[in-house]
Parts: sequence; C-alpha cells; structure tokens
Amino acid sequence: MATVTELPFDIDNRRVLLVGFSERYKYFGQMFYATFQMMRNGFIRAGTGAYLFSDRDTADFAAPLAIRQLGKIAANKKLLTLVDELEPVAIGLMHCDLITDQTIEQIRRVHPKVSIFSYFIDPIHIDLQHDRFARFVSLSDVSFATTAGPALAKFRKYGNVGFMPNPIDPTVFFARSFQRDHHQHDFFFAGKPKGRDSLLTELEGLLPSRNCGFYMRVARGSKFAIGGATYHTVLGRSKIAINAAVDDSPYFYSSDRVAQYFSAGCLVAQPNGAKLDELYGPSTMLSFSDAQELADKAEDLLQSGRWKEIARHGQERAVAVSNSELIARYMIDRCADQQSFDWPAWSNEFYTK
Repeated sequence: MATVTELPFDIDNRRVLLVGFSERYKYFGQMFYATFQMMRNGFIRAGTGAYLFSDRDTADFAAPLAIRQLGKIAANKKLLTLVDELEPVAIGLMHCDLITDQTIEQIRRVHPKVSIFSYFIDPIHIDLQHDRFARFVSLSDVSFATTAGPALAKFRKYGNVGFMPNPIDPTVFFARSFQRDHHQHDFFFAGKPKGRDSLLTELEGLLPSRNCGFYMRVARGSKFAIGGATYHTVLGRSKIAINAAVDDSPYFYSSDRVAQYFSAGCLVAQPNGAKLDELYGPSTMLSFSDAQELADKAEDLLQSGRWKEIARHGQERAVAVSNSELIARYMIDRCADQQSFDWPAWSNEFYTK
C-alpha cells in the first residue's frame, strides 16, 4: 500500500482533479464500474485527494433543456473556478471534449506549476478517435492510452505518450464466477453489435446446446441492453465472457470490458490480434482467431471444467497487472518525472516527444 512519503508530489498538496465522464445525468448509476470511477479510487489509494469534475454533467445542468453545447461555456467557466479554488497539483483529462484549448491554456498561465495529464480508453487507431487523442496529447504534459506499440508511438510527435492497461478495482466490480456451481450463461457478451454480431451469431450456430447471453445495445446513445448492478450480477454468473472486437485491434488494445470480464471471474475469450496474453501472461484467457476456434476450445474447456482454473488465474494476474492504484501511482510518477516504486513491465511502452 502506498504511503504519503512514497509519492513524488509536494507533501503539502496532494490534490488531483479528474475531469471528464458523465455520471449523474446521463447514466445515473448504470456505469458505476466505468474507468473514471476506477481511477478515482486508484488515486485515493495512491495517497492523493481525488476530486471529480464532469464537463458533460455541468454543461447539461447549466443549459436549457439539457442541450449540452449550450452549456459548454458554463462548464469551462466552472472548471476555471474550481481550479482556482482547489489549486490541484495535477489535473487528469479523460475524454472531456467540452473543455477548450483556451481553458487549458488559461489554467497553465494562472497555475504554472500544475501538471496536466490525459488518459484515453477509446481506440486511437481509428480515424474517428485519432484527432481527439492527438488534441489531448498536445494539451498535456504526458498522456496515456489503452493501446501500445506502433499505434501509440506515432502520437509522440504531439507529446509524451505511454500505455496504461484498463484498470481494475475489486471494491467497485468483483465476482468469482469460477467458484460457482450453477451459472446463468455459458457465454456472455454485452455491447453494440456492429462488427461483432457475425462472430456471435456463428458461435450460436456452432454450439446450439450452449446458453448464450448476448446483450446488444441497439445504437450509440440508446439505453443499455444491460447495465448497473444487473450487469454485474449476470456477468458474475457467466462462464465465458467474449471480448469481441470490432476490427483487428492493435497491440494491447481492448475496450474496458476486458477489465470487467476479468473482475467478474469469467474466462475471458480474446481475439488473438491484440496479443493481450503478453500483457496478462500465459494461461490467463482463451485466445482465438475465429468462431470455429473459439467454439472448439470453449467446448473442450467447458466439458472438462478446466475453464475455472484459467479464469481464476486470469483474474489474479489481471488484478496484479492492472489494478487502479498501480496505474495511478505510475501516472503520478510520470507527471513528476520521477520513479518512486518498481514500475510494471508494461511501463516500457512509453514514447517521448
């Protein structure tokens, strides 16, 4: 456990302001397990005072009829006021697209000693997200993404960039499916169907006797097919959770569902492309290249019961490799340009401008 003296920040100011995410207005508890919440707890356990500011919620509440763009000016003004009052030692930006470049520039002018970092969990290798991440990198002293390798390295022209795994926090989201005798689903998936439905449909055809719990969100902005505590409960009663990808993911990239699947104690079924077995270690997941290989491997593991041991080992390794306190301490060190503890192996994925 981290202590105050182990951290590189000024002992008299350990306040960290985390900016981003919409919790109260849009999701209202449906995503209590979101990365933003995991990292808040991680920073607290790392010995800092973590304060939250949602640009989206602030804009929604400030605008007539909750028209977000009309509340954008108010959100930026509120952030400036909060920074003046709080005087944080560091500010973390996560997908806070409503915060303008001018606001960040003003914060730097008024508070020249503050460290600004960003962290990004969307796929930076696709065109839609490239410019978003590049903007945050250019605004920050250091930035982190859940993508590694060449796909991350190319952003070094905008600033310092490093890899971070999708964080796990057992106090927020945890179950031990591998300890259960009775399960609700043999296979589980929750998310948007685009780019994934063909794999899931083919798997159902290959294993018609298996119970598949596939919860599909109809479209962006629509209500989740499953969320909140129900998502946690059903996932924790599923044997194999499929981390189906939209496309061929780059090195180490996955959506944050991989952390939720490990946390629930399921056997994670993971496409080969991202090479996540190199991140979490051998015998931690079921790797596959197509639906046929997934069906063959899964059926063997389900019939023998060996899926439980792999799921147990996967959860242990995932918690060790990617717990939110570890990630927060690493971020703090990078912001301070110091090393206060033994960094994990994945910290080698760091590229300076």
